[in-house]
Amino acid sequence: MSTSNRKPPPYSHALMLNALIFPGSGQIALGLRRLGYFLIATSTFCIIWPLARYTAAVLLLMKAEPSGETPLLQGLQAFSTAWTHLRSELLSCFLGLIVIWLVSLGDILWRWSRTHHEEKGTL
Repeated sequence: MSTSNRKPPPYSHALMLNALIFPGSGQIALGLRRLGYFLIATSTFCIIWPLARYTAAVLLLMKAEPSGETPLLQGLQAFSTAWTHLRSELLSCFLGLIVIWLVSLGDILWRWSRTHHEEKGTL
């Protein structure tokens, strides 16, 4: 039983970090700190900004409409109204997050391919 102690190339680890953990974490693992931190910052913004805006809108609507309804119905109405007003902003941030994720994966794949071709001398 022989087992190989070869380490897998760092690109496969970076690709898995980007795909499964967070966009930009693979770039940091490869030593591309500025690019990695930029991707992490923009991804975090695309997650936190719509969440904060939606939460603020719901709380404002619940506070602004004191009605005789039960708190559950009042909350459902606030969620529905906030979604109607912020739907395009929320969906565009979600789309932006998907684009950032694809860019981070594409960057690692491009660097991996370029390194592979340089090793073979076919670039």
